[in-house]
Amino acid sequence: MDRFKLMLVFQIGVFGIIVLKCPEVEGQCRIFPNSTQVCMCHCEDNCRQGCQTCDLGWSGSKWLNCQKENIMLGRPTIQENSYASLFNSGKAVDGSIETFSKVQEREHSVWWRVRLKRYQTITDINITMDTVIGAQYMVYVTDESLVNNNYSLCASKGASTTVQRNFVLSCSRALTGKIIEIHAPPHIPLKIYEVSLMSCAFGTYGTNCNRLCPSECHNTCNKDSGQCDQCPVGFTGEFCNVTCSKFCGANGCDKINGQCFQCNSGLWSQDCTRFCPKGCNSCQRETGYCRDCYSGYIYNGTTCVQCPARFHGASCTLSCGLNCKAGLCDHENGRCIDCKHGYFGDHCHENCSEKCLNFSCSATTGHCSHCEIGHHGEQCTRCDRGYFGEGCKSTCNYCKLQVCNNVNGTCFECEEGKYGSFCNQTCSSQCANRTCHRNGECVSCRNGRYGLQCELLCPPIKCSACDKESGVCLECHLGRYGSECTEYCPSECRNGCLINNGSCENKAVTTFPSKISDTPKFKNGMQNFLILAGTTILIVFSIVFLTKICKMQKERQISTRASTHYRGVSSMIENSSVNRYHSLIEENPYENVTMENQTIEASDYANEGACATTTDDLIDKHVFAEKPFKKYGRFVSFDDEAPRRQESRDSASSTPYESIVIKDDSMSVAFTKY
Repeated sequence: MDRFKLMLVFQIGVFGIIVLKCPEVEGQCRIFPNSTQVCMCHCEDNCRQGCQTCDLGWSGSKWLNCQKENIMLGRPTIQENSYASLFNSGKAVDGSIETFSKVQEREHSVWWRVRLKRYQTITDINITMDTVIGAQYMVYVTDESLVNNNYSLCASKGASTTVQRNFVLSCSRALTGKIIEIHAPPHIPLKIYEVSLMSCAFGTYGTNCNRLCPSECHNTCNKDSGQCDQCPVGFTGEFCNVTCSKFCGANGCDKINGQCFQCNSGLWSQDCTRFCPKGCNSCQRETGYCRDCYSGYIYNGTTCVQCPARFHGASCTLSCGLNCKAGLCDHENGRCIDCKHGYFGDHCHENCSEKCLNFSCSATTGHCSHCEIGHHGEQCTRCDRGYFGEGCKSTCNYCKLQVCNNVNGTCFECEEGKYGSFCNQTCSSQCANRTCHRNGECVSCRNGRYGLQCELLCPPIKCSACDKESGVCLECHLGRYGSECTEYCPSECRNGCLINNGSCENKAVTTFPSKISDTPKFKNGMQNFLILAGTTILIVFSIVFLTKICKMQKERQISTRASTHYRGVSSMIENSSVNRYHSLIEENPYENVTMENQTIEASDYANEGACATTTDDLIDKHVFAEKPFKKYGRFVSFDDEAPRRQESRDSASSTPYESIVIKDDSMSVAFTKY
């Protein structure tokens, strides 16, 4: 009865094997290197209390749970004929010597045959049979086909007595087969009680099958010697305890002699420890002759040699790249040894950046050796915003938003109030709002100035505003006209006259008649024009009338004050110096009057800081009056210490002047006669 079972339980070490407790049926189990697990109990009591009696068909050491098996037990049998079914051929393999099979004698040899489960190596056969004295019995081992009568004689046995005998028949040599036949000579019956062929169970060996195969064996070992039938890949030796050479290929080595079945690429010899000739990809394991060459080599009939210059690849069929310096490249992979000027990369296919100075870069990385002005870094990228020049080390200090030409640093735009290529020059103070073009030319001038940088004064006296380029007056004081405002409007003109020809116009603004005529209201009809002109004339008349009243009052005040002064040289210190100081501040800085009790001309000017130093600054504003006679000037300064004087521009005048000294909130006033 076959009791092989797969088991997975706990482990107990016995003689270097793995023993498990079998579920339900206690027994000895073993796990082999291929993970096969076998229950090895062949005892009638299932090994619960040890092995007392072996199962039918099993024998051997009870300590090892009866591992010796009769592989003929119950196998198919046949015989030439029988006396009756009671003595059929199967009786010889039923495990009992109480029964037998019998073949009736014939004039020719009769036979009995058993078929095994698999091919076996047969050396000894146990036979229990009746023998007849003088008869010669023959035992054969054959294959399964029986077609070619390929019988091999195991042994012949002669009988010296006619008696039931139990003997072990040893073959003259080990035979392999699946069928065993026993032949009796002619006229002799064949009576067989039992035939058995003992074989050790899976994983055991020895005479009594009481030894375990080495754990290194792959599944089984020789039943007699214990030598491994086959080894796991990578091991060799009788007991598979020797490692194959590390240079053997994936198929390992021969179990018996350890020779590699094949070698790793580039090696040869029995143990694959010798290198193939240079350039050989693989060579014959036995002789070392090249079978094929590495890339970069070519077979010359004997061995592999390196490709000639300027060629590479398998069998040297490829040319080196066109951009390889001197046409040289690696004979295996075709990488250029160096690149021509302006190229980089493994095969010199990449162009150096155009920003690299002279297109010079590393043949390996492509990093620029030097950069053109205005570029920097490994790839010579454009300077970051705010920088320019060689190596991008200079900064765009005055450019608007710090944006400038990356090469020379010239600005694209300037901050307000700056001009020049580098925006490092300041616009003229005479420019309106201190704004000018990139070349320094003012966008527009302050009133009274003209020229590219407003460095010139408009014509003096009555010119309020002039053309920025030519200096021609564009606007005159009321009552004046002409290119320099030197001409007086006709007396019949009540509201001024045209600046170009002096003709009277009933317009609100006589200084710019062309602009009024271009207004939409003028073009829409005379009615709207008359309404606008009338309103404007009324406003101007009111202003002129009020101005004359104010001047008359001021002249009376001056006349009264002048008459009270002592004619000669005297000095005095006013008690109310602080009040006098503040009254001076409130007065216009410049005032021209006459002491003859009639108004000739008055001019007012106020500059920044209320300080004037030259008479040229007196021309910004002019007020016209009739009957010019004499001019008098008064100069006032509000510095910590400054004189205020009134003097006659006519050297013949005897008008006194007033000298006032202001310091630390104290004021002294002196009247002096010329």
